[in-house]
Amino acid sequence: MYKRIILLIIFINPNNFIVAQQNPWEIWQKQAYEPAQISFLLYDIQNNKKVLSLNDKKSMIPASTMKLVTTATALEKFGGNHRFETAIYIQGHIDKQSKILYGNLVIKGLGDPTLGSKYFYNNENRFAFIDSITNILVRQNISKISGKIIVDASAFSDEAVAPSSNWEDMANYYACGAYAISVFDNLFTIHFSSPLEPEKPTKIIEIEPYIPNLSTDNRVLSSNRTSDQAYIFGQAFNNNIIIRGTIPKAKADFKIKGAIPNPNLYFAYIVDSLLNIKKITTLNIFESNFEAQSNLKFIGKFSSPTLADIIYFTNKKSINQYADQLIANIAVENKKLGSIRNGTESITNFWKDKNMPNDGLYIADGSGLSRQNSISAEQLVFLLNYMRHSTNYPVFANSLAVNGKNGTMKSFGKRTIPAGAIWAKTGSFRQVRSLSGYLKAKSGKEYAFALLINNYNTSSGQVRKDMEVFLNQIFLNF
Repeated sequence: MYKRIILLIIFINPNNFIVAQQNPWEIWQKQAYEPAQISFLLYDIQNNKKVLSLNDKKSMIPASTMKLVTTATALEKFGGNHRFETAIYIQGHIDKQSKILYGNLVIKGLGDPTLGSKYFYNNENRFAFIDSITNILVRQNISKISGKIIVDASAFSDEAVAPSSNWEDMANYYACGAYAISVFDNLFTIHFSSPLEPEKPTKIIEIEPYIPNLSTDNRVLSSNRTSDQAYIFGQAFNNNIIIRGTIPKAKADFKIKGAIPNPNLYFAYIVDSLLNIKKITTLNIFESNFEAQSNLKFIGKFSSPTLADIIYFTNKKSINQYADQLIANIAVENKKLGSIRNGTESITNFWKDKNMPNDGLYIADGSGLSRQNSISAEQLVFLLNYMRHSTNYPVFANSLAVNGKNGTMKSFGKRTIPAGAIWAKTGSFRQVRSLSGYLKAKSGKEYAFALLINNYNTSSGQVRKDMEVFLNQIFLNF
């Protein structure tokens, strides 16, 4: 097979390939990659042609490089200046003399992923959304609500998570789902103490933030291992969770993070609690509802940061929650109920209309967490080349991690590839490593590339090192 690959190098690009001391394909001839599948494509953007390829049409599991598809589609659909809104309504009437709302306050969630997010708000202003709601109520001369606080979640489906989600993933910090209302990145923290000896029961000492009616079944044991091996098992909209696995022994305060089971309802609780602190009296009755509320009177709204800023963090920090919120919002833009499932259909159709090759393309979620996602190097490079010529390219490129400088590429190629030569999206989970983006070679030429590796027989760290060696050869010789 590798003789064919070397011949392919000569056939595709006999003039541009400079013979180096090390054949760039040699790194993949290791025994560790005998069972692996590799898909690679290097594409000359200026001359609009393939330069180097290996199995570039082969459909592969991409991990987080799937976020490139989600964020590029969102930019093309909405534009970088788009903001997601949260709308405030009342059901009933306001008595101007007593300043009482006789009826319900209704908050309609429209998919803003950033409410109270640590990526936009520090501890001092993470409750900025409460100030926005309070200001709207004050302008309407409301100081007391005699009815309920209702979150109208009807813009989104009650499916919340991708249909292909793994049971061991869906209640953990990296699988926070897609909701009409998201708050605090849909995360909570469990604090444990563990005994001095291994294989002993641990104790939960605190859960923050407080989540009403959360029921925990703690089966976590102490361990000699120094890493977090604990997992939360649960379902969306279900407050019963089981925590299994191990944490290191002899810890006074060991933290693990999980996904808030019902962000819609939790947001209603937070609003009800904090309005009282803001001296707007409520009856402490709150609920969330997937049925669209009727007889509403609009009284105000507030908006998210720009989509450009959201996408910056989605790709640079590889935030699954943001990506899955975006894919659900893409479904809403296509006049569908907001859900990950509906968003995958919308994205597939979008790129099909752009003439992307679609054989073997399967989009299961927006984040790349599902192992049912599949895409080829050819398809990723098609997208990258398309975006390189889009008016949205500056925003898209700015969201990518840069080797030797920032994001998930900060340490990539630190000793071999000049900082700033690659700006790309990484992807990794068990037996999957991927990297896709743009590369400016030593020659000054700019390329789009995609490298996806599945089912290797070595450590993920070693694959990363081998990717560095391989791309260094590309940098030097093309």
